[in-house]
Amino acid sequence: MKKLFRLAALAAVALPLMVACKPNDGNQPTQPTNNELEGPYVDFAEITDGKLVLGNQLFQNNEPFSFDITYSSNGVVYYNGEESRILTIGDPKVTGEGAKRGYAFPVTVNPPLDGEDAEFTLVFSVQYDANTVVEQASRLTIVRKGLQNYEIPEGALTGKFSVGKGRQLYFAKGNLEYDSLLNKYSFAESQYKDEKGVLGTDRYVSRFPQTPYFKNNEPLYVLEGVFSSWTIDGAEPSDDNNYWLIPAAEEWDYLIYKRANADKLRVQYIIDDHLNPGGQSGLILLPDNYLDMAAEKDWDVTNIGRGFVISTEEELKLLESRGALILAPFGWLSASDIYNDIPMEESRAMLGVYWSSSMQNEAEGKTSTIALVLNEVRSEDNGINLIRVHQDVPSARNVCIRLAYQKFQ
Repeated sequence: MKKLFRLAALAAVALPLMVACKPNDGNQPTQPTNNELEGPYVDFAEITDGKLVLGNQLFQNNEPFSFDITYSSNGVVYYNGEESRILTIGDPKVTGEGAKRGYAFPVTVNPPLDGEDAEFTLVFSVQYDANTVVEQASRLTIVRKGLQNYEIPEGALTGKFSVGKGRQLYFAKGNLEYDSLLNKYSFAESQYKDEKGVLGTDRYVSRFPQTPYFKNNEPLYVLEGVFSSWTIDGAEPSDDNNYWLIPAAEEWDYLIYKRANADKLRVQYIIDDHLNPGGQSGLILLPDNYLDMAAEKDWDVTNIGRGFVISTEEELKLLESRGALILAPFGWLSASDIYNDIPMEESRAMLGVYWSSSMQNEAEGKTSTIALVLNEVRSEDNGINLIRVHQDVPSARNVCIRLAYQKFQ
C-alpha cells in the first residue's frame, strides 16, 4: 500500500517548473534544460490539491506525529519556509547519486490543542546551478485537524486546568447561584459582575454558608466535596450532576502555585470602579495549554504572570473566550471574625472568598472549612491565601462557590 501511494503521488506532482533565473553577465536569463522536481509525497496518506490532512487518530497518546516528506530532483532541494509552533522540519536525508537524488525531510507535527483545525504551508526551493534558483519550487499545506469529540460540559469554561498530577478538570462559567423561590441552582452568566444576595435574605443568592442552612427542617445547601444534591439549571443532565464538585484546598493550591508554568498562568488584576467598586484585586487563572495556544495563534502574552489593571469589560471577555477562569473579588469575610487581635472598629472586609471542600472537625461538634481568599490581610503572597474559617464566624455566610467538573472514569 505504501508503494501504491508513493507512485500515485509522484505521478500526480511531477512539476513543469517556471524557473526564476538570476541574470547572467549579458543581463539575459539563463534557462538550464531538464530542470525537474518530483514530489512531494508521503507514505501514509494522499496529498490532494496541495494539502495533506492529518487526522486526530495519528496523534497517539497525545504525542507528536513524525513522518518524512520526500522529493526527487536533479537540483538541490531545501526548505525555504517559516518556523511554526504547529510543526518542526529538519534537514533532509539525501539519497542516490548522479543527476537525480532523493530528499527526505523529517517533519514532526505537534498534537492539536483544541477543537479548531490548524494549517501551515511549507515552502521548498530548488537550486539547479549557481545561476538558477526557484525560491518557491513547491508548496505543501499541512492541515492538522482539531481534537475529535471535543465536548465541553454544558455550563463550563472551555479551558482545562490541572488541580493535581494527572488530574484535569473544567470550571463552571460562573459562580453558583440559587433561586430560593423556585428552589433551583444555576451558574452565573458572568464571572466578573456580582449582583446576587445572601441566603435567607434575598431570592437570588450567590453567597453561601459553610454549613447546612435549614428551612422547614430541610437543608437548602450542604457544602460537600461532590455537588450531587440538586439539579443545576443549564449544566449537565441530572444523572451527571455528581461530576460537579467543589475543589479541595490542596487542589486550589496546586492550581495556583504548583502546576506546570503556574507563575506564568496566573494574573492578579484590578478592574475599574464600574465593574468592581473599591478596586479590590481579582485573580485570573489561565488554562494549562494557554502558552502553547498563544505561540500557535500569535496571542499577546505581555502581561502574563504580572499584575495589571483591566479597564474595559472587553478585556475580560477576551480572556474568558480563551477559557480563562476569572475569580473576581466577590464573597467576603470580616478580618475581625478571623483574627482575634483585630478590633471590629479596625476591621475591613477581605474580598474575593471562595469555599473549598476541605473541612476539619473541632471541639463540641463544630466544623471549620478552608477558604481561598484573594485579598487576605495577613497573606505574604500578594493577598492570596488559604485560611481556616470557623463554623461560628458571622461573615462566613457570605462566601462564593465555584464548581468544577470532572467526569470520573
